[in-house]
Formats: sequence, C-alpha cells, structure tokens
Amino acid sequence: MILSSLKKGIMKMAASKVRLNIDVNQEIADFLDDVAEQSGSTKTEVMRRAFALLKVAHEEKKRDRSLGFVSKDRDNVLETKIVGIL
Repeated sequence: MILSSLKKGIMKMAASKVRLNIDVNQEIADFLDDVAEQSGSTKTEVMRRAFALLKVAHEEKKRDRSLGFVSKDRDNVLETKIVGIL
C-alpha cells in the first residue's frame, strides 16, 4: 500500500512541473550525483523520488504511522524505525 502511494506521488509530481532552484552543501550535492549515477537517473528524478518519499512519510505520520525498514531475510522484521525527520 505504501509503495503504491509512493508511485502515485512520483507520477503526480512529474505531471505538473514547477522550476525550483535550491542551495545545498557539497556533501549533499556529491550524494545526489552518486545516487543519480548509480541509479542511471538524473539528479532531478532523484529529487522527485526523495520528495515523493517525504510526502508519503508526512501522510503516514498524520495517520499516526511511522517509516521504517524491514528485512526480507528475517521474515519482514522491522529493523529500523525512522524518527524525527518530520
């Protein structure tokens, strides 16, 4: 369900575009370059996906739910719960 929400968010964000200019530090710029290169994507697409993920986290927080990582190797056990980003 959350994955489909993320996909819908990405598609919706890509549908209507607004140009933004952002300033980031060098560490974030380098990370963005690395992720874009490793994923065969553009920095713009990486940022769209990041914002889509942030949107899902924000919506789920309204529902009193949290974001986390599960391990497929361990029967989908919650390994890490992400707190404090919203």
